[in-house]
Amino acid sequence: MSHLKAPPRILIVDDYPDIGDMFAAVLSKRGYSIETATNGEQALEIYQKAREQGRPFDLLILDLALPGISGIMVSEAVRAMGDQVKIAFLTAHSDDPMTGARGAIANVVGIWRKPIEAARLQANVACVLGDERVLGRASK
Repeated sequence: MSHLKAPPRILIVDDYPDIGDMFAAVLSKRGYSIETATNGEQALEIYQKAREQGRPFDLLILDLALPGISGIMVSEAVRAMGDQVKIAFLTAHSDDPMTGARGAIANVVGIWRKPIEAARLQANVACVLGDERVLGRASK
């Protein structure tokens, strides 16, 4: 009997719904299971619910500059739960020296500059998740 592996689960958090929806569409086409949130509070609710249901996320993509609870604060809350989920930050300010410091403190796997092209987003996610479906094609 064949056991199908569940697709990697990704939570995308951006306060611009159009950006989150575009990222979700791009990554869904690659077979990822996507949920979106538009603020830090909503992200933490979705994250906690998935955790309680035994359906953890494999990757969180967090906008740093969320109103209210920022991407940094979301990552800190997730780390305080003891979770080692992969986290990537999105920012339009990647040249700010504090961005790298924040990423190091939060133990993130990437700091991705906005705007980001669909192909770059797919490649970054595939690299972080070790997705051979995408990586295998790139290395041939």
